[in-house]
Amino acid sequence: MGCQIRGIFLENPPATQNAPGEKDGRGPATGTLGCLRVTDPAQVAGLLWPTELIFAGTNPATYAWAEDLYKWLGGPGRATRVADLGNWKPG
Repeated sequence: MGCQIRGIFLENPPATQNAPGEKDGRGPATGTLGCLRVTDPAQVAGLLWPTELIFAGTNPATYAWAEDLYKWLGGPGRATRVADLGNWKPG
């Protein structure tokens, strides 16, 4: 029998991998060449249904698609927002 993941914690997830970085290599940029041809982190989150998504901290607007998809597909998947991971209670 395979492993089943019940939930994924996303604490301050990146809005996109298409973020500019500094010339010295610092900043929000993620060095994964060519990844945007396939997907971006917010879409990956939506495709994890029915695994529960628990968003903590800052949740960029790009993740609204994933949350809307979860609402549309309904249970057993659900997307939850908490201010801090310490505030999360299993559902």
